[in-house]
Amino acid sequence: MNNTKELKHQVRQLESRIEFLEEQKRFTLDLLEAASSLGDFQTAIGRLQDPSIILQETASRIQQLLSMRTQAIYLVDERDSDFKPAFCSPAEDSEFVAENLAHLIDKGIFAWALREKRPVFISGKDGVSRFVLHALATSSRVRGMYLGVLSDKPGEVYDYSLALLSILLANSANALESFELYKWINKINQDLEQKVRALATSEQELKRHRYHLQELVGERTVELNKVVDRLKDSVREKDILHKEVHQRVTGNLQAIMGLLSLQSERAVDDVVRGALGESQARVRALCLIQESLYRAGNIANVEFQPYLASLTQELLQSLAPGRANIELGLDAQNVTLGMDQAVSCGLIVNELLANCLGHAFPGGRPGRIGVGLRLRGAECSLFVEDDGVGLSLGSESREPQSLGFQFVRSLAAQLGGRLDFTRLDPGTRVSVTFSPCGTQSGALPV
Repeated sequence: MNNTKELKHQVRQLESRIEFLEEQKRFTLDLLEAASSLGDFQTAIGRLQDPSIILQETASRIQQLLSMRTQAIYLVDERDSDFKPAFCSPAEDSEFVAENLAHLIDKGIFAWALREKRPVFISGKDGVSRFVLHALATSSRVRGMYLGVLSDKPGEVYDYSLALLSILLANSANALESFELYKWINKINQDLEQKVRALATSEQELKRHRYHLQELVGERTVELNKVVDRLKDSVREKDILHKEVHQRVTGNLQAIMGLLSLQSERAVDDVVRGALGESQARVRALCLIQESLYRAGNIANVEFQPYLASLTQELLQSLAPGRANIELGLDAQNVTLGMDQAVSCGLIVNELLANCLGHAFPGGRPGRIGVGLRLRGAECSLFVEDDGVGLSLGSESREPQSLGFQFVRSLAAQLGGRLDFTRLDPGTRVSVTFSPCGTQSGALPV
């Protein structure tokens, strides 16, 4: 009796084992079929009109490997190097995928998955959905990112399924690159065919040199395309970096202005409120200087005359809105300065203009302010003058020991220059004399 029970138990175990092996056999055959078709991407490149077919085929084959509820593929946009949605199935899950993608980017998981270049399993934003991330990359660069959401009952995930997933996505990335290369080569071939047809209709003498010219044209075309591509990439990267730095600097300065404004509104002491107001004005001047330099385009070498003209007008509008009775005169030679010198000179002009507008014309009296830069031999002289009440021992804020003038002295020292005060009749003239070639690059004084 015991032997019979034991035999029945062994039979049941064998039947279970056979069922498991049959299931493994079916799964293995499916995997082998998927693996055998991995090279099919490349065979139909010449017949494709849209890379979306490659993405659809990729998603279809991944579904054979892993049970997915949602699949999405983001590709790198060559224009701004950003990841843009290129495929989502089902389409109505695109917002769900985008929301989780933003969450993964904020957590740094997206960047980590790009570096791993292997399947990465991670929980979604809701803590329930299970995501599979895998970089879509060739041997030379990253083409995009695959995001898959496993179904509620995905079953067991085997190592060879993940290995085939990596191979499939690598082959898909190569297919996308081959598709772009095919279009590029096809375009070149069309151009060359047009040239050949044109040469075929020319005179007999030109025909004798046809093949030689074709070789020269082909070689030069490849060389020029490479040079142009490098130049375009360099210019594009420079423009992107320049714009990003400008936006970040401007944003930070505006944030500082906002904080100073809030602090000034809460201050109960008039002295503190005044100091915060002056600091806010200086930060505003930095914003204007930054904007002027950005519009100038070439920040390494600044043409100072148009830069100073634009800056003084903007500072006058910012520091004295509605003061139509103040005349601003500009007397500047077009001297080329480095960026550090241009910024320091702009801050000096801001401080001196603010001082003139605040103290030279009390009671709303009219007047004139002159700003200029003259080249005398190997030195430049930057000056601001007014026909106002002039420096007075009884006016503390107009004395050379005030915080504003200390800041001007610090900027003049950074320029390696000399600061001079001259009493006019009427008014005051403040000048900074420096060498346009002898200034050492350094940080702005605080």
